[in-house]
Amino acid sequence: MLNAGAVPHVAPVHEQTGETFSRNWHTDTRHVFAWTRAALREPLAPGSVVISMSGGAVLGGSPLSGGYASAKAAVRYVRGYAAGESERAGLGIRFASLLPNMTAAGDV
Repeated sequence: MLNAGAVPHVAPVHEQTGETFSRNWHTDTRHVFAWTRAALREPLAPGSVVISMSGGAVLGGSPLSGGYASAKAAVRYVRGYAAGESERAGLGIRFASLLPNMTAAGDV
């Protein structure tokens, strides 16, 4: 399971900087990209499953968390691209992404 993530900087878009806005791109999306790439290049054994944590913010946005929602949307796209490549190459590796919603039990 691919589940690294940075805590987003919470502020309206006009109070974000390029650095704070892209924090989740540099952690969440980059992490999934690197490990997904490795899974396809090694490759993993047929029947393996790579699960990436996306996020419920993909569906409804997250206006106070900078690029968080778009970084998590990119995680879903990477999953889709990888699934297509696995199928095209006959690797037999499945790729999935989960979109959990925030709960009161979370720290963010």
